[in-house]
Amino acid sequence: MRKKVIFTIPREAMESSVVQDLVRDFGLDVTILRANLEPDEGGRMVLVISGDKGVFEKAMAHVETTGITTRLLEHDIRWHADLCVDCGACISICPTQALSLDRDAFKMRINFGRCIACGACVEICPTKAFSANF
Repeated sequence: MRKKVIFTIPREAMESSVVQDLVRDFGLDVTILRANLEPDEGGRMVLVISGDKGVFEKAMAHVETTGITTRLLEHDIRWHADLCVDCGACISICPTQALSLDRDAFKMRINFGRCIACGACVEICPTKAFSANF
């Protein structure tokens, strides 16, 4: 199992060793894709976490006990297809090439597996077809 997860870290949990715990105590593979952390404010991290599904669920419960909230990435970045006019403005701004245009159908395609929740698409979209919960 492989999931992209967003950790929202409050100021009080900034010194938590939660990523180390996931690797050492739960045997999960963790890759940090993006982090925006400020010592006096807290912040957010986008991670890819791989391992056994049952272990993953136990590990996320452990993370929550530290005061850090977890959310699957696909719940934070949303694409509203009904608002999209397939203009392609978001394609060149996407740093991971998660966005593409099907040239035959002239329709936008999104690969959430490549998305790192950078929010660039949210900012650039002229029709507000993308939204973010952060």
